[in-house]
Amino acid sequence: MELGLWFGPAANLATFTERTLGPVGKWAAAALYTFAYVATLTAYIAEAASLAQPVLHALGVLSHPALPPAVFVMLLGSVVYAGTRQVRRSGVRSTRLRTRFHPV
Repeated sequence: MELGLWFGPAANLATFTERTLGPVGKWAAAALYTFAYVATLTAYIAEAASLAQPVLHALGVLSHPALPPAVFVMLLGSVVYAGTRQVRRSGVRSTRLRTRFHPV
């Protein structure tokens, strides 16, 4: 919140780090952020596969070990892809309401 007040509402992680740590800090922060994102995504996929495998066996579906993670990625990816417009709209609406009731 405080960073947003210092750098403006359109600022993002790259803006913050570049202005405070310079261009090298910007790239280091981007690399660390990407690493954390990929690690989290990998953990979600692995856990979904371990949860889906017994369900598939109980349903009588004998599958290749790569099938449950692939199905999870396709389902989650399609939900995220289809839902980005709705999330963006709700964010814009909440920002309008917030500024209407609490002027900055």
